[in-house]
Amino acid sequence: RPITNGIVTDQNLCLAIYAADCPPILFSEPNSKVIGALHASWYVLADNGIKNIVSAFDKFGIQSSDLVCAVGPCISKESYIVRKDDYFFNELSNKNPEALGFFMNSGDITTFDIRQYAHSLLKAEGINNIEHVSFDTLSTEDASGHIFHSFRRRKLENNQQNNLHNGSLIMKC
Repeated sequence: RPITNGIVTDQNLCLAIYAADCPPILFSEPNSKVIGALHASWYVLADNGIKNIVSAFDKFGIQSSDLVCAVGPCISKESYIVRKDDYFFNELSNKNPEALGFFMNSGDITTFDIRQYAHSLLKAEGINNIEHVSFDTLSTEDASGHIFHSFRRRKLENNQQNNLHNGSLIMKC
């Protein structure tokens, strides 16, 4: 079984993407069997992950304007606190200067809106039919507690369980 950040297929398979705070993005073309899935971490987005998925659909003769996407639960802009002196900020802003527009400053706190960054990259590739499941993986709770796994929450709580992720699935028959 291959381990990858994204995949596109026309086979009768169920694709699964696992993420803890990164946006999972599911792709489909309504009139074909072709589906795709992407674990859209900041580094996958910076390394043209969406462009690569769109290119894979193109090999099946599918244009980006025909794609439908669902962006799943991920960390929200309010919860994604970053330091401007860390590797993430510097690497992302060097690879994609447009990403600087998705960092927000409030006093000493800088946050990053990875959902809108991913959305803007989808739009830039010509994908207009984009749906969002807008839950924050860090803070969303129900009566029994947190309903999503969060890498950042585990770090904040000093929880050593680092293998827990949320799954997003897509299948067409």
